[in-house]
Amino acid sequence: MEEPIDKDATKQVGGFPISDFDWIIDKNLLRDEGIYYGLSDADHVPNEKIEAIRQFFQERIRTLETDTIAKHSFSQQKEKEIADQHTDIAQKQIQIQSIKEDLVYENHDFWRVLVGLTLYVSIFLFNFWLIFSWLETSQVKTPFITALGVYLFGSLNLFGRFSILYHSDESTLNGEHDQREKWKVYLEEFFIPFIASVYICYLGAGSHDLAGIVIFFLLIYTLFLFTGKGILNQLVSAKTESIKFLGNMKRKSDGNKSILKLQAAISQQNIAIEENQNQLLIVQAEILESEKAIAMITEQKETNVFLFLSEYELAKAARQSLNRKQIGQIISSRR
Repeated sequence: MEEPIDKDATKQVGGFPISDFDWIIDKNLLRDEGIYYGLSDADHVPNEKIEAIRQFFQERIRTLETDTIAKHSFSQQKEKEIADQHTDIAQKQIQIQSIKEDLVYENHDFWRVLVGLTLYVSIFLFNFWLIFSWLETSQVKTPFITALGVYLFGSLNLFGRFSILYHSDESTLNGEHDQREKWKVYLEEFFIPFIASVYICYLGAGSHDLAGIVIFFLLIYTLFLFTGKGILNQLVSAKTESIKFLGNMKRKSDGNKSILKLQAAISQQNIAIEENQNQLLIVQAEILESEKAIAMITEQKETNVFLFLSEYELAKAARQSLNRKQIGQIISSRR
């Protein structure tokens, strides 16, 4: 099927107005042109007419070919962009995997230490409650203030960061080592809680029997000795373990932020790839249509040349049996 030619599609072909080529576009006019040349006195083939037909269609083909080349270039550019975007996505996925593999957490006992510290603090407060309850049943006029004062005195080994009675570390004095004096250690860490425990039991002795006093003494003295030291140890451990725990949290947070940033970039690349693929499909469809149009115009070009020559040959053969008057009448009627 021949492609219909839009007369308004092109203003000029080969520098000539489109109206100059109406005889090429219109099949009836093309036949008339062949008949006219066949009935004329010229015996040679009208090569200029054949060339005009071919040039007319070749101009249209050249325009389509130029547009097709540009679309091919655009298509190759989009294909390269898509390939580069896929490569970029693959690199980002490798980076994400690398971040996950490099995300090593430091071992810690933060939660165990936190539970231990909570228990020690609870026991520490429980010890004060025991003392207050003991004194409340005695003849002490101000049991709360008395309990608080004695309790704080017995807990001096907890609230002091450094020892009062002895050097906590070895130091050099006049070239000699100043050794810790053991009796001072015992006095501060064992005897002071002992005195506090004895005093508390003494204040409440009138309201309790001997067995109750002994049991209560052993209980609060043990709590004085071990609760304070336990809290200090747990605080030191909590500081160390919290540094590890927070470090792990920071590494995890930084890693997640980096991964989310890369994933967002991958999502943007996927959107861009989809847009480029849609554009690529459109331009490839246009290229296919242009190639089909070029093939149809090429076929139409040869068809019109053949049609012109066939009419020319038929008219030329008929000219031999016609006189001038008849030839003139035929030409006039066709025109």
